[in-house]
Amino acid sequence: MNIDSKKFKKLLQGHILVKELVSQSSLERTWVEVKLSENDRLAYPLRTPPNAMLGGSVYEQACSPEKASFKLRYATFSASDIANGFDPNYDKVGPYIDIPSTSALEDYFVRENLDLEGFVDSGLTDYPM
Repeated sequence: MNIDSKKFKKLLQGHILVKELVSQSSLERTWVEVKLSENDRLAYPLRTPPNAMLGGSVYEQACSPEKASFKLRYATFSASDIANGFDPNYDKVGPYIDIPSTSALEDYFVRENLDLEGFVDSGLTDYPM
């Protein structure tokens, strides 16, 4: 995993990154989600109103890779619910897996044959979470 990549920097800034996986059924869509643990997110450095949209700001801070811990989970949804814009069924959303460090995340990605460069910002996909 390249800790100097744009994707890894986005992860350290608190963005949720997802990758769509091949589902076991053509009737379902499955994603893996990775994000920075809530305890590692840095506060925005300037005073802002509640719920201010701060994404993409040049002032957006990032957690250091040495202090970062992560959460990862798998989620499967009905393809027809997503295609029709219905509220998804959350029965197949897995629990978060706590990953305590950058090196542990890298080990997990190697073991699961995942590549961070294949992940995208969750807001740019059909990911219903």
